[in-house]
Amino acid sequence: MLKPKSGFERHTLRTLVQRRSTSQSSAHPLGPTQSAQDLSTLLSYPGSASEPRPPSDHPPFKKGKSSPAPLGSTHPNAVVIPSDDKLSNAVDRLTVKIRGMEWLSQHHQQPTIKLPQNISGGGDHSWPDFAKKKKSQAMARAQKNYESSSELAQPGKGTATTATSSRSQAIVQAINENDVVFVQGETGSEMQTEVPQIILNHWTRLQKGAECNVIVVQLQGDASATAKITGAQRAHTTSRQVGYEVEGRSDLPQSHGSITFCTPGVLLRSLQVDRHDQRRAKISMENASHIVVDNVQPRTTELDLLLCFLKRMQTQRRLRGNPLKIVFTSPSLGLATLRAYFTTADDHPPPVISIPSPNPPQPRLYLEDLTENLREEGRAFLSDDVMDYLRRESGAAAIDSTLPPSASGTELATPPASAMALGIWHALSSTDQGDVLVVLPGGAEVKDLRTTLREGTAAFPPDKQVVVEIASKPRTLHHENPVKSPRSHAVRRVILASSSSLSNLHYPNVTCVVDSVLTRRRRYDPSRRSTIVETVRATQAEVDARSAFTGGRGIYIGMISRTTAGRLRPLPEPEIALSELSAAALTVAGTNLPENSLDGVFVDLPDRPNTIAVAAAIGDLKRLGALDADGNLTTLGRILSQLPLKPSLGKMLICGALLRCLDPAITAAAVIKRQADLFGGSSDARKRFYHPQFPSDITAQYWAYTQWEELMQRGCTTEATTFVKNNRLNLSALRVVKAEKAALFHALHGTGVMWPLKREFELLSFLHSSSLPAFNINKSSLATISALIAVGLQPHFGLAQSGRPYRIYPNQDVMPVGESIVDTRIIKNGSACVLAYEESLETATTNGRQVGLLNINCIPSLAYILFGATTFRPKENKGVYVCDDWISIQGSPDFLDRLAILKGDLDRCLGWVYDKVLLREAWKRHQERRHRPVFAEDGELGRERHPWQELNKIDQVMKSTVDLLDQATRYR
Repeated sequence: MLKPKSGFERHTLRTLVQRRSTSQSSAHPLGPTQSAQDLSTLLSYPGSASEPRPPSDHPPFKKGKSSPAPLGSTHPNAVVIPSDDKLSNAVDRLTVKIRGMEWLSQHHQQPTIKLPQNISGGGDHSWPDFAKKKKSQAMARAQKNYESSSELAQPGKGTATTATSSRSQAIVQAINENDVVFVQGETGSEMQTEVPQIILNHWTRLQKGAECNVIVVQLQGDASATAKITGAQRAHTTSRQVGYEVEGRSDLPQSHGSITFCTPGVLLRSLQVDRHDQRRAKISMENASHIVVDNVQPRTTELDLLLCFLKRMQTQRRLRGNPLKIVFTSPSLGLATLRAYFTTADDHPPPVISIPSPNPPQPRLYLEDLTENLREEGRAFLSDDVMDYLRRESGAAAIDSTLPPSASGTELATPPASAMALGIWHALSSTDQGDVLVVLPGGAEVKDLRTTLREGTAAFPPDKQVVVEIASKPRTLHHENPVKSPRSHAVRRVILASSSSLSNLHYPNVTCVVDSVLTRRRRYDPSRRSTIVETVRATQAEVDARSAFTGGRGIYIGMISRTTAGRLRPLPEPEIALSELSAAALTVAGTNLPENSLDGVFVDLPDRPNTIAVAAAIGDLKRLGALDADGNLTTLGRILSQLPLKPSLGKMLICGALLRCLDPAITAAAVIKRQADLFGGSSDARKRFYHPQFPSDITAQYWAYTQWEELMQRGCTTEATTFVKNNRLNLSALRVVKAEKAALFHALHGTGVMWPLKREFELLSFLHSSSLPAFNINKSSLATISALIAVGLQPHFGLAQSGRPYRIYPNQDVMPVGESIVDTRIIKNGSACVLAYEESLETATTNGRQVGLLNINCIPSLAYILFGATTFRPKENKGVYVCDDWISIQGSPDFLDRLAILKGDLDRCLGWVYDKVLLREAWKRHQERRHRPVFAEDGELGRERHPWQELNKIDQVMKSTVDLLDQATRYR
């Protein structure tokens, strides 16, 4: 234990801390230049210092003794961190334990050892020519036998010529003569399943089938369902030629002569994996001969990055004599921008192959059609608010409906719930079968309309039984054909969906769409770190996508006038111009392409993003430790770029594995990523899982999900259903979180940070985060969970003071969005606490703009300083430090000085862990291969092959850190 310091020593120590703080800044907890690897070595190695701690009781929590009152604060906006001799001694012991590791000083002085950019892995592209020739001949014989078989002459066995297959010769000729081809077709032409088969069949007939590998990038819908449909159509082949890879699951085809369906995010991460370890890449771009991009609307950030990378890769492959063909299958809207982007140097635009529409033009009805011949029973819907909306919409010709209310200066005409009910009544009266899909701008409108329909269902046609339900992604029917004809049902379903939930919905029996022609636009403001939510008119491309749910054979009803419909914008703004770009910048930094700089890629995109947003994203990544001071990818960033998460959430997963609190970290990441509300907006349900010492919306959802998951794992389905009903939980959200957790654990395992686990378990299907006791020793430590939440929600921190609104950067008063269990009234007078929130939302109301916080969490002061704050510097006032140049921390001067030294030492300690462990794992992987690795530091890595002793000391540091966090909770 360190002895108490005199006043002179404290002044000297304070000066030293201030000099260190101003001369260097590190991104906590992993430092500015860290590598990525896990401490799972310790967790399975015999003799580890940590032992499982007994789990605490699940909520409802029992109230213990009251915590000692904090010290009085003299600073108006300061957060008080109380301390005593026991807590100071715990900080001293942890500091001494870290400084007792001699190799940390060597790691601090020596530069970080970097791995080579490309590692030769001997992938599938090294197949010998005779093997490719043999397989190509076998594929050609199978194709010839199938085309000459008598089965094709039978009805329903493939004799019908579709709209796409009728243009197969033109498609093949255009692909042979050009590197980029656009295939334009309307809904129902089945381009996503037939164009890849046309390409593969052509190469098969040429006896080059083994050299044809088609990758289909599918933006909307389920890629696995499309792959299964395509695979069933190619059941005659001798080998499994069709497969897929989506988030968390994959069923890849046999190599050479295949069709692989995937999402843009999966293909981008395959490029990053190829850069560091080609053996871990499931989809190899080196083997791809054709890339088919299906439906380029909407233009997501991942799609824009992928287009830029494909354009650069195509140039590189052309110089090597191995051309890459790119085919776009999409409707006509949005093709002009991409054709100009892929125009060659000699001003030769890519050709466009038009596919005739297989269905007659779809009838589209608007308000004039609904009110002209309205029958007597339909007049019950013409209430005063409906008539007022009709009058306002009739004069909408003078209003630019594409602008939000704040920009247009006039309130946007929004159809009331009774007007939408009129459209639903017309849809049920006009059709005899199928479901009715109702598209609304947001969740609040969905709930209002459901209430209106339940109160007025008697006004619907009496001969039809109507069931109203809210659309949910877990109800997606993956096994059904999306082009299936609707069946006749005695029960008509009215499906209510928000505009944001349409991307992955699949209801094959929809015969009518009732559209509000509204959508929610989210625009990120990097200067205020907030998201502006606006309700605007949908674009023509969005209207076409919504009407496509009928398969081109139903009716579309737009609740606007024909004049307004004719003024809709053709395309929405690209997502890259509206969203936060930290994940995009990390993707660019982690992709291995020539001249791949952050500035160069963002300039070379089809639509350039805001330079302020790009600079803010790069700054966030540097503070997080994913990029170094020069903008190069660190070893931590190398791992984060392979996770399908925001960088801060990916860092939370890695810290959860280090602190042996993995399952809470993965659950919180799944809840945040999917924006799941397990309580369904019910305040009573939230209060059932409220902890008085750790009020947190995310922690409450974690406890609710954990109890439900434990019941499901034990096979107690009845008890789990009762638990959901008694606590008013959202079963659909629980299932969404469960599926996302499995995908995140699979992705984390695939990065290699849990590589010792691979020796213990061979089958990943039996693994999930809650079934690994070694990684969940501290899963009941609420202080550790709060620290992980602080890591995952960086840099979204604020202050909560008694009886006052929340305050966020830069000194802005806000309120919670919806229901939250964090209430400023529970804070004692004269004190304040640190808040971590998921997102700050600005919405337009009748009284102006209102700013609110989503998923608010109270973070202990010590957890925020060690795991949330980027910088921790002393101020001129004695006993006051400032975190991130904004939040002031007040306490004992001696305790704060020691805490500042502990923070710096902990940063350097964790930086060593990631650098050294990742390098040893890479060295070991090289030794397992046939080729000798090319490492200048080969000898050093060879001498340190099994660093068990060093890692055990790091494990002791992690255990002491958790104990320190738990000990500090006595003062809350």
